[in-house]
Amino acid sequence: MSARQEIEELTRRLLPRNAFALAAGARKGTAQIFRRRGMSDPVWGLIELYPHEAALMVTPLMRRLHNIRQTAFAFYAHPGASHDRYLHSLGVMHQATEMWYHLRRYHPEQLEEHGPHFFLLRLAALLHDVGHGPFSHSSEGFFKFLPDLTDLRAELAEELSVPLYKVGAAEAISATIVLSPAFREFFAACAEHSEEPLGEVSCEEIARFFFGLTADPDRPWLPKLISGSIDADKLDYLHRDGDFAGLETAVDMTRLYSNLRLSENRLIVLRDGLSSVSDLAENRFNLTALMYSEPQSQVAESMFQRAIKLDGKRADTRLKSTASYFEFDDASISAYLRSSGDPLVRDLAWRIQYGPLFSVALTLSPPLLTRQAKRFGLERDAADCAALMDRLRDRHLQTELEAKIAHRAKELLVERSISPIAQGFDGAAISFDERMVSIVITKPLSFQELGEEPILVHGQEFAEEFAVPVNELLALEERRLAYRQRLWRGFIVTHPDFMPSVRDATLEVLHELMA
Repeated sequence: MSARQEIEELTRRLLPRNAFALAAGARKGTAQIFRRRGMSDPVWGLIELYPHEAALMVTPLMRRLHNIRQTAFAFYAHPGASHDRYLHSLGVMHQATEMWYHLRRYHPEQLEEHGPHFFLLRLAALLHDVGHGPFSHSSEGFFKFLPDLTDLRAELAEELSVPLYKVGAAEAISATIVLSPAFREFFAACAEHSEEPLGEVSCEEIARFFFGLTADPDRPWLPKLISGSIDADKLDYLHRDGDFAGLETAVDMTRLYSNLRLSENRLIVLRDGLSSVSDLAENRFNLTALMYSEPQSQVAESMFQRAIKLDGKRADTRLKSTASYFEFDDASISAYLRSSGDPLVRDLAWRIQYGPLFSVALTLSPPLLTRQAKRFGLERDAADCAALMDRLRDRHLQTELEAKIAHRAKELLVERSISPIAQGFDGAAISFDERMVSIVITKPLSFQELGEEPILVHGQEFAEEFAVPVNELLALEERRLAYRQRLWRGFIVTHPDFMPSVRDATLEVLHELMA
């Protein structure tokens, strides 16, 4: 079967037929699922759900997101950061709704009170992450290269009239789920027994929203509330991630909402909302520096990616298609990897679950590389070393250098009379080779298009001479470059038993690379 057929079949299992009966029966008083209710969110408080949303939230399709961590392995450094995609999805819907209500105060002619566009926005927000794989973005590092996903992305791009570059891995699965026969049947049952105008909401339009696009020429700004410069997704995770991690990420949301306007079919922010936009940018900076690039979480992620890559090469692997990743959640893929036929995969999975993790043999950063270059007798400034780290992000170069480092480290082990054999958690012997060396370069700071949003410095109607990009007002490009040349980090990760030899081997390889 194709990736699309497999995902559609999995969706059928996660939206069982009895869910339709429950939804329909509630209207006759025979069940309690299909009614208006609220869910308590630890960040935003009580979030009210319409009957069809309440019905959707208790399906296995959505409850699966309870078992997928929002920030993957960040909990290693910040134990509180174990929140899940389920909560985030609720939060994004809440933020999108708040933006809608505040915009409606000033533009009632474009935002009907409870019309189809309102429910379209809420559904797209609620479902935008439904296709995420285990440990969120961490698993995408491997499965985005699978051939069946490439075919699926191309098919969806053509079907939905979306540029191919916008169709990411998780978004492609989310769109496939919403377009599947099982979801259409479920949604039709909800529409039939609902008082809301759901019959006017198109599954195709929900899917387009995942990519920030719409077929509605009168409301091109609407999907931007979910996938745009200042969108509900950022408003939730830039607050939620820091809150659960114990980092201060307060934003004056009311001030931001109150200064959103529509002008010439685009979303703009008035001058008085600049402080809130500045807080968002500050949160992005702090979370990248203090949470997303933290060594322990990066080590755990590199071990996880190495484990699924190695197991994926086995003839009897279950990790052979895009659908297999959608089928797994954090707990089930961890259990599967711990039972792998490859002793190194089993050891990696065991360490990820119970510790200790692999070790950082060497930390890379522009300042550290500049100092090391001086020791090599080379003149390199921070910009040169940042460019080198850019090169090290290349997947093919990483593979080549990991093999070089491992080869030289093995020679050093022999010279130092150290056994190149490690013992796995289950007693299995594991030989040292390039599979035990990982080059990890964290993602450089990005303000995710936030800097492109115009702040209107005068008036309330869009005018080119008064619309100044956030980047210019807040000097975001300067902050990005400062981060890149001072705070950006990478790590050489290896088994603890071989750390000194891998460190020395890495320094030799770096000397060759920088010469």
